[in-house]
Amino acid sequence: MLIRLITLFICLSLISSPAVLAESGDEPIEGSASLILIDARSGEVLFEKNADERRQVASTTKIMTALLVLEKLGISEPVSISNKASMLSGDKIKYNNGESRPAEEMLYSLMLLSANDVATAFAEKIGGTESSFIGMMNLKAAQMGAVNSLFANPHGLPSQASQYSTARDLSLITKQAMRHPIFRRIVASKDHDFKIKDSPLKKIKNSNELLQVYSKATGVKTGYTLKAGYCLVASAEKGGMSLIAVVLGSQSREQTFEESKKLFDYGFNNYSYRQLIVKDKSYEQVEVEGHKKKLELVADKDISLLIKDSTGSINYMTDITTDIQLPINKGDILGELVVEMDGIELARSKLVSKDQVKEKIAVTDENFFSSIFQWVLRLFGLD
Repeated sequence: MLIRLITLFICLSLISSPAVLAESGDEPIEGSASLILIDARSGEVLFEKNADERRQVASTTKIMTALLVLEKLGISEPVSISNKASMLSGDKIKYNNGESRPAEEMLYSLMLLSANDVATAFAEKIGGTESSFIGMMNLKAAQMGAVNSLFANPHGLPSQASQYSTARDLSLITKQAMRHPIFRRIVASKDHDFKIKDSPLKKIKNSNELLQVYSKATGVKTGYTLKAGYCLVASAEKGGMSLIAVVLGSQSREQTFEESKKLFDYGFNNYSYRQLIVKDKSYEQVEVEGHKKKLELVADKDISLLIKDSTGSINYMTDITTDIQLPINKGDILGELVVEMDGIELARSKLVSKDQVKEKIAVTDENFFSSIFQWVLRLFGLD
């Protein structure tokens, strides 16, 4: 195959204001022990600091618990508080031994109020025993690539057994959880009306106050223990772009909020989605022997990627098959389109025939004179 490279330079003269320049000095390197910022759609890492450091992660553990609840239980299924679970009741809502609520209502308690008793109740409901559920948590983590996580309970309270995770692993777990509409709706709630036994509804605020102070915030979960420090897994959206930030080992709750905001602002100000390849758009024309009109080759799919805003050039290169044989059907693969930026491949697509080209009919003396004869007959109306 003879490779033909046709490079089209598209200069991206993107002049940004000083406040949004993507210089290394503007990266949000902050004081928390471990940080990561990822694109929620692709999982691409936009910023990280000690992201693979194994740490205690406190109640952000409950994101994994909620993920398994959404995968294993119907939201209307009743979940009962056992005697063991009732011993972990929090100060905002106290569930009594034997009390039962629908799974959806319990998820609000789990994620907004960080209810440890509810985490245990879910573990017993799904796993039969808490230890069995913990095994499910660790298996799920391994399956999704969160290989530096080890869970010892469903709530994240201090344990005699070894337990840890990382900023990167929590971003992967959260990315998976955010695919569930119910999860997104619950963690985005600034408050919720909770029904307390023998009492009227009580509106209680989400412990994730980032929802109150940052307009782009959409979730997810706070956490704190003395050993873990203050932790926050957060999400935010702007203009169709969704980001997940993880901040671990902070000195205060306010620090987790401030550093999450800086991470999000860095991502939104310095990255954007761009459509690099447009399906059915012509990127090349080739000559076909025996046909005057060139055959157009079009991309077979749309590709949009998150790209860091910077001056530079995007190069489109085509690699075309040279031994093209007739007939050609619409959609036949006749080459490839490669998109590069600053020497790094960004995307690749097949190039396919836009139209059908039938096989050429050979011209012989016999069919030539036959064609002339038929034309004369038609001319005089004798056919």
